[in-house]
Amino acid sequence: MDNYEIEITNRLSAFFNERLKPLAETVRKRGIELFPRGPDANRSSYFIDRSDNGNYIHELDPENIAGELREMWTSGDLPELSVIADEIVDIAQSLKENEKAPDEISPFIYAMF
Repeated sequence: MDNYEIEITNRLSAFFNERLKPLAETVRKRGIELFPRGPDANRSSYFIDRSDNGNYIHELDPENIAGELREMWTSGDLPELSVIADEIVDIAQSLKENEKAPDEISPFIYAMF
C-alpha cells in the first residue's frame, strides 16, 4: 500500500469506529438497524407498490450533496445521520480526487464509453 492508501484506510476506519458505529447504536436503541444482517422475519414481503409515478427517485445536486443528505436524513427516519453528511462528502471527494484509472481493462469486463 502507498501512503495515500494507508491514510485513507486509517481515515475510513476512524470514521466507521468513531462516528458511524456510535450513530448506529443510537438508532438501534430506537429500533432501527442500519446494517441488517438478514431479512426481517416480521415482513412477509419487501415488495413496494409504487403508485407515485416515479416520484420516489431523487437526484442529488452535486453542488449541495451534504445539504441534501442532511435534509433527507433530518426529515426522514434517520436524523442522527445528518451530523455526518459533511464528513461523508469530504471522504467521497478525497476518494474521487485520488482515484486511479486502471492501466488496462480486463478482457472479461464490458467497458462502456
